[in-house]
Amino acid sequence: MLIPIALLLIRPVDGIQRFHDFVNKNKSFSVQISARSNIIPTPGKGSYIVNRPNSFRVSIDWGAADYNYVKDASGAVEFERYRKTYQEYPGSQGIFYDESTFAPIQAESMPIPLLNGDLKMFLAPRSTYKLVKQQGGNQTYTATWSIDGGNGKVTAVIGADGRLIHFEVYANNQMGVMHRVMDFSNYVFNPKTNPYTFIPVPPLGFTIYQFPTTYPEVQIGHTLQLGTWKSAAGSKNIDADVRGKLMVIREPSSPPADALIAYLDKQNLPVKTVVVSVGESGGQFWAPAPAIASKLSSFGTPFSILLDAQGKVTAMWLGFNPDRPEQLVAEITKAAKGTSGE
Repeated sequence: MLIPIALLLIRPVDGIQRFHDFVNKNKSFSVQISARSNIIPTPGKGSYIVNRPNSFRVSIDWGAADYNYVKDASGAVEFERYRKTYQEYPGSQGIFYDESTFAPIQAESMPIPLLNGDLKMFLAPRSTYKLVKQQGGNQTYTATWSIDGGNGKVTAVIGADGRLIHFEVYANNQMGVMHRVMDFSNYVFNPKTNPYTFIPVPPLGFTIYQFPTTYPEVQIGHTLQLGTWKSAAGSKNIDADVRGKLMVIREPSSPPADALIAYLDKQNLPVKTVVVSVGESGGQFWAPAPAIASKLSSFGTPFSILLDAQGKVTAMWLGFNPDRPEQLVAEITKAAKGTSGE
């Protein structure tokens, strides 16, 4: 039997694109979820139901968490049924999700690929998916990378119609190790819903989640008086040691602080850096008075403060983003040269 040359040249549709088309084509469907993570010791289960463009519900039963995350066009509400609390996110736009009050469960279990129909968002720069296995109508794709001292791998199994069957993310970098696995089964298209499926109204008996808001005790324009700290040379008042410098405040054990300090050490900054620890070790100075430690760590750490010659705060930065470290250096340089009021 002769096969037309034109048919020989036809290549199967790329599975990654097929998944994207599947999510965009099927405006209403539901699916069952099973999840595993290195962050949470026990496996979890749940479901996802969507009615695009604006409404979805994620239900999760995982470890101590038992909650729904519900969204419609007016906003979103997260319900923790175990604790009978909820958090509102009014006016949120798009079909995505907000930062969870009940982390880390939500971050681990939210079916992000199904929410936005994009598998490429998980990849490092210049990494791409490769087809590694085809069995029946299912295709398995992987993408790997090694960059800036870290490495990662993403695996996606996609069905013949584009549905996502298995999704796995592994990353090992300066922030630690993250390994998430999600399996999707029992897809139902145009599932039956009721008037309350996508209405984010707190059930009776639920109370809004509240927590004390820490007032920022360090602000631009304040003059810091840091008092006595410990050092290799003994205890001393460090006010004169930090004036006119970039002070990096850290906890004794902090991978983000380690990454920040290692990066700054390699830069040619126009200002000297002094590392201080609010704990009992680490840095050039450590173990301040409890009131000073609380004041400097109220934002979180690592916390970088630029001081002028009089000890006045001229700029501040919280945390460290290893994906865009050059932005921090540019801001520090600009502020140190007196061209920034931040």
